[in-house]
Amino acid sequence: AVNERDTCEVCPAGQFGRGGSSQCANTTCAHGTSALAGAVDPVLNCTICGAGTYCEGGGSVTKATSCLPGYASPEEADSPDGSCAICPQGSFSPGGAVQCQPTLCPPGTSAAAGAKDAVTDCVTCVAGSYSPGDTSACLHPTTCLPGFASSRGANSSNGSCVECGAGQFAAGGADQCAKTTCEPGSGSPAGAASATGSCKECEPGHFSPGGGFDCAPMTCPPGWASNVTGAYRSVHKCQVCSAGFYSPGGSVECKPTNCLAGYSSPAGSDVEVEQCSPCAAGYLSLGGSSQCELAKCKPGYATPPAAGGGCVQCASGYHSSGGATKCIACSCDPGSTCLSPDSATCSPCPNGTTTSRLLGGCVKTSNDQEAYVNVVLSVDGYSPPYFNQQVVNSFRDGLMSFLNDDEPAASSKVASVDPIAIVVDAEVDSTSDLGGSLVTLRLALASSVGNIYSSLEVCCQSLLCLLLSGMS
Repeated sequence: AVNERDTCEVCPAGQFGRGGSSQCANTTCAHGTSALAGAVDPVLNCTICGAGTYCEGGGSVTKATSCLPGYASPEEADSPDGSCAICPQGSFSPGGAVQCQPTLCPPGTSAAAGAKDAVTDCVTCVAGSYSPGDTSACLHPTTCLPGFASSRGANSSNGSCVECGAGQFAAGGADQCAKTTCEPGSGSPAGAASATGSCKECEPGHFSPGGGFDCAPMTCPPGWASNVTGAYRSVHKCQVCSAGFYSPGGSVECKPTNCLAGYSSPAGSDVEVEQCSPCAAGYLSLGGSSQCELAKCKPGYATPPAAGGGCVQCASGYHSSGGATKCIACSCDPGSTCLSPDSATCSPCPNGTTTSRLLGGCVKTSNDQEAYVNVVLSVDGYSPPYFNQQVVNSFRDGLMSFLNDDEPAASSKVASVDPIAIVVDAEVDSTSDLGGSLVTLRLALASSVGNIYSSLEVCCQSLLCLLLSGMS
């Protein structure tokens, strides 16, 4: 037999049945509520619709909401989007029936209300605020020390503080770096805590236009420098370096040159040594940054070019009145010369000596039958130092090689080596012996003298002078 209950079915959601022979009928639920399947009362079995769903009341069933991205529907909604509310700061929703969920922002960023994604809607915190990330908002203020400020994207109250750059300042806390207000010619270094408290006058070689700048190197041209404080332009009051000083330019001050003795450097030098030039005859210099000064030689002495501090006795056949006067060749008849270097008076040469075309002084004569000529090493009226026999031999060999093109020379020898002295201190008449320095080379010729003099005159302008210059 068939049981009468075997044909009974559960009333679907939105309907109820009291049992017995009654049929399922629609519930009368209020808006935002609905009845599940199997309800037995039109009202008592109604329950609130969950978040993300809505119920229109009566016998309607629960349906999913359709909120916009960044919004979500709370419980007890009665329409698909009428109860949708914006997700609060620190949460997001892609929309539809999805509820607001925590954001996952990186440190230094935060998501505002209405975020649609856990990360992509995160924005960087503004300067002076910070955020540890995830759901945190950008918090204010930062707590930086004076002279420091926090830039955008800080992740802690003071962990992202950085020092204000040169020409800027900050009072600390959440304050941002701002331009200082220094006067022209003064600058402010990095880390200033106030607009003027760290302003300092620029030192020589540096300048600043004032507010917003620190002192920077000047750009003086080579050979120039600025020794003023408080410069406000890159070339402000650049002045040429005085003689004896140099500067490569820029911010470098004028420094002493390092010239050799007998040399000096002009004004406007830009290198330490390479622009040094020799002092002219009648001048001397101790070197370094010293300038060429007029010599104060006693009569009979003078300073040759590039003199480094001593007066040299004039060579035979020359004279000088002293002071800064050069050695001057004697103007005498053949066979006569000025025998004293401190007088221009002409006197006959002593017995056994005579003058020659190449030397104004008296040189020894010879009774030898061979043809010969004497050549005396002398440069511009000053007897050169006689260093050693090797130097003399080298000069002799070079001279013979030069002369062999015109008149073959059979032999040569050093005929005489005369001493000379140098004045060390003219005030006390102190002298120092240089050793042998007036060197006479006697050249014995294969035949006659011939035109040997003209060759020697050329030689004294080339080989002789060049060799002596190389010995100095």
